[in-house]
Amino acid sequence: MAYTPFKASVVTPEKTILDGEITIAVLPADDGYLGVLNRHAPLVAKLKPGILKLDVVGKGEERFVISGGYAQMKDNALAILTDDALAASEATGELAAEEMAKAEALPDETESQARRRQTAIARAAAIAAIASDN
Repeated sequence: MAYTPFKASVVTPEKTILDGEITIAVLPADDGYLGVLNRHAPLVAKLKPGILKLDVVGKGEERFVISGGYAQMKDNALAILTDDALAASEATGELAAEEMAKAEALPDETESQARRRQTAIARAAAIAAIASDN
């Protein structure tokens, strides 16, 4: 089935990862995965660490591990803001193991430390999942 393209951007503090047209996005929203198509109702969603899937016009599916963030769909354009985005092609089992070891070594004595540790563990698990698909 062919879907109608719409504008999308993925931005981190360091750079713009994507600024183009996609036909579908699957977002790791805080309350479950969320599919977004052309003419989706306006929304703002909090994103959790996980795998972001985008069907990019002319390129096919591109996947990224993100560490959370926010997504906004407005005026038929999707904007995704995240602290970082790791392309699927860069994810390896070795990187996942390194990231998991770092995450598990983080302190969790305070509530904010525990949240940071949980986010890092979830991101490392997403890297492992995407690496196993490569």
